Amino acid sequence: MFIGSVDKLNHEMTSYKTRHSSYGNPTGCMAGTRVKILADLEAWASNDLSSKVYWLVGMAGTGKSTISQTLCEILDGKNMLGASFFCSRGSENARNARLIVPTTAYSLASTSPCIKSEIVKAIENDPKLAEPTYINLVDQFNKLIHDPIQVSVGSGVKTYKIIVIDAVDECTDLRLVSSLIQLILESASAIPLKFFVASRDEPLIRRAFTSLPRLRTAFYLHEADKDVVKGDIRMYLETSLAEIKADHGHTLDTWPPQSEISALLDRSGTLFIYAATAIRYISQGGPLYKSRLSAMATRDIKSVSKLQTSTIDGLYEHILDQACESKEESEVIPMRQLVSMIVFLRNPLPIQPISSLSEIDAHLYLSPLTSDGSRVVSGSDDKTVRIWNATTGEVEAELKGHTNWVASVAFAQDGSRVVSGSGDKTVRIWNATTGEVEAELKGHTDSVTSVAFAQDGSRVVSGSYDEIVRIWNATTGEVEAELKGHTDSVMSVAFAQDGSRVVYGSYDNTVRIWNTVTGESQLMTTTTITLPDASVVHNVGEGHFHISYPEQPTFSIHAPHSISDDRQWIVGALHDCWIPSHNRNFTSLSFSGDRVCFGYDSGHVIIFDMKAAP
Repeated sequence: MFIGSVDKLNHEMTSYKTRHSSYGNPTGCMAGTRVKILADLEAWASNDLSSKVYWLVGMAGTGKSTISQTLCEILDGKNMLGASFFCSRGSENARNARLIVPTTAYSLASTSPCIKSEIVKAIENDPKLAEPTYINLVDQFNKLIHDPIQVSVGSGVKTYKIIVIDAVDECTDLRLVSSLIQLILESASAIPLKFFVASRDEPLIRRAFTSLPRLRTAFYLHEADKDVVKGDIRMYLETSLAEIKADHGHTLDTWPPQSEISALLDRSGTLFIYAATAIRYISQGGPLYKSRLSAMATRDIKSVSKLQTSTIDGLYEHILDQACESKEESEVIPMRQLVSMIVFLRNPLPIQPISSLSEIDAHLYLSPLTSDGSRVVSGSDDKTVRIWNATTGEVEAELKGHTNWVASVAFAQDGSRVVSGSGDKTVRIWNATTGEVEAELKGHTDSVTSVAFAQDGSRVVSGSYDEIVRIWNATTGEVEAELKGHTDSVMSVAFAQDGSRVVYGSYDNTVRIWNTVTGESQLMTTTTITLPDASVVHNVGEGHFHISYPEQPTFSIHAPHSISDDRQWIVGALHDCWIPSHNRNFTSLSFSGDRVCFGYDSGHVIIFDMKAAP
């Protein structure tokens, strides 16, 4: 039998049957809604050949937990549910990531006497293993989950059990969550378990899932067909309002008016939580349910009690708290300005007008300069590529065609073309003057993370989450070389000045150089200096270097300039240039003649003229 803390965990509100929700009473999907995603999930769970890990990604309020709840009900009915853990920031235990492993082990023990016996043995050998304060996550995961499941395989247990972990972004320690996800990915292929994980697209969680992209399936809820989602929300609103009417004995009444349903649907957008909050508010109005719907539909906010909207208020407060966490007041001020502008706008505006009005740059993934420093190209989450005038800051061209976020962009040396890599797994070459697509390069099997032109513009190199680097003919679009060898996602690529070599860096902590003449590949040797902010400068010889960060390792080859250990000076230029203290927290940089371009996590890009420096 289980002893100590694990036995107590059986009563915690973390399983789908007893879970705690920050947004009211937890329920599953209404019948007739979310039909396709639920069918896809059921097919994934039942197919032994499908990926071992499924990541459901969605913005706050898009219905992730409701889908997770329904999936648990489906799996439980088929005896396929191994365990469920529903995280929630509103519960001390449900937001503690250290409880996920022991609670999952407790549930798995009930599925097989063999598994239970092995878990009990592990706890008897080390009673602290079951404690939520146990520090060694790897040891705990292996002894409570991996090893017992492995033994069960030898005893004839072959049926896959599904582990459902919902809302991991609501855990307090996201670094621990990231480590757990990596453990799951690394061990999933060796044991008869599948893992379903739902979360918001938090950077730490995303990086963990992209570490082994071949082992997981990802579905982004906010990319689902909006017409289907709005159809589901309409069905939810119509059914719920009909039930409210029936509860008051008004079954023959023509209420609710379609105009008010449509208005409420428009206000809900694709957020199920907004629709659910509205229904809860209307249903609690007693005989005033009709006037409450009218108030919600006509935007008569004064008639809507703050108490009744506290659920969705709490959701947005949580989002803002997380967005502002660990930020200085100077960093929070522009965020406050931006949010205030969005709130007070009478009609929604695209990103670019908001950016111009607020004088705050939209988030940029990468912004290389043209060789003459006159233009900047950027890629964004909104799936577009933009070319900017570096002097006036105006947009010269907007390039559309990608169907997912744009992760990397670069100009050809002569500035006539732009290359872009995207989460849609493609590389595109654009005419920088007309904005037309000259070539669409397909072949990568996962998101493209980095792209670059050769100096003469004849070739393009691309790196991807699929761990492969490809060299493309920029004219014909054909693949000239496919470079393999990395064991993790390739995050950065670059050509040498003379085009004789390609360098590429990966999350597997190695950098490789490929000789384009001989076709040989070699590991790059480095001299490493760790700076006070934990960033690392690697000297790769001949005045070249690259910089990496513990959370987001990136590698770049630069011109023969160097940065002093304290980040105060650029050396190796015409003369040493001092970097102001408030500009030293850059995450990427690029040299272009006498100019240096610094990129920052905030999305800002700053261009320094080293020639004009004192």
